[in-house]
Amino acid sequence: MNEDTFHLTRHGETVNNLTKVLNTLEDPLTEFGKHQALELGVKLKESGFIYDVVLVSPLLRAQDTAKIITSELGIGSYETIADLREREFGNMAGVSYDEISKMEDILVTPGGITYFLSGENAETFQELFERAQRVLKDIQENYQGKKVLIVAHGDIGKMLYAAFYERDWKEVLQLFHFRNTDTIVLSKSFNYKDVFLFREA
Repeated sequence: MNEDTFHLTRHGETVNNLTKVLNTLEDPLTEFGKHQALELGVKLKESGFIYDVVLVSPLLRAQDTAKIITSELGIGSYETIADLREREFGNMAGVSYDEISKMEDILVTPGGITYFLSGENAETFQELFERAQRVLKDIQENYQGKKVLIVAHGDIGKMLYAAFYERDWKEVLQLFHFRNTDTIVLSKSFNYKDVFLFREA
């Protein structure tokens, strides 16, 4: 990796992912989610990637994913970054995907993924995008020249991607589906539409 390159991955499958509801704060990995994290760790190791630092969301699903990956890579520790947490869903936490698809203020992507755009006590995508900009600025300042792996979540992950490549957040929401343990390349020498380093079949 060049010094201006970061890798960004999403946590493994969780119970809420499996039952198709918006994640609650302490949503644990399923056994398959743990397997996904292990497989990703193996792929990273086999590909020869060596990271100076692994930065992780404080939420359980990201922490557990990071533990599995860093163990496989032989990395002794990782750093928790509070602002890498997932979008604040407010009163929408625990709502089923089916219910969301019936709402009025939604964005449906070409791949059939539905995002709600407003909700009581929920963080808007514009607010999330601005948080991602701040996080990215801090990472670039504090870990300049470091090989960085970020373990986070779907919505904040997409906003980090949008912020890094200076793209409109609505465009990025529709550009790709950030699936469990997909790994994204953030690099100034990389075409922003060539999204994935690894992607589970």
